[in-house]
Amino acid sequence: IPLAYVAFDDRVLSEFDPAYKLSPPLRHRRQVEQLHQFLQDGTIQVLTTGHRAQEAESKDLDFVVSAPGMLGLQTYFALSYQSLIEKNIIDLSRWVELSSLNPRAILKLPPATIAVGAEAEITLFSPDIQWTFTKAHLFSPAVNSPLLGKTLKGKAIGIFAKGRWHSA
Repeated sequence: IPLAYVAFDDRVLSEFDPAYKLSPPLRHRRQVEQLHQFLQDGTIQVLTTGHRAQEAESKDLDFVVSAPGMLGLQTYFALSYQSLIEKNIIDLSRWVELSSLNPRAILKLPPATIAVGAEAEITLFSPDIQWTFTKAHLFSPAVNSPLLGKTLKGKAIGIFAKGRWHSA
């Protein structure tokens, strides 16, 4: 399930901010609480970024005619941490299962391991870092995030893959 559907409910739509326009639309608080239960009991096996970039021209419109979609990649850990882990909906180990282990298993990819001689693929993150999400964190012309300008807690620090370090 895309993270936005368990992080936000339809109350954020009261001001008709196109940044929150998704397809399908965000749901009522009670439905989101049911999705939280499904994350806890294993009914939902995968949590995704739900990353659907839109250029400013398609979002800088009235809510009704704006394109659906929300950035999710750059804020995935922070939003997960603040909306699920800090609120005790799931713990960090369950988040790792939902975000990494289960998707690999479903796709029949070998488990990621850290071993001498093996090529490392690892993401480092810190739940303690507070940061403000700005346009400087974006890697494309897309700006469709309701989190722009917000102070977030939790941050991906970087990724080590294919023998190289990539700062987040």
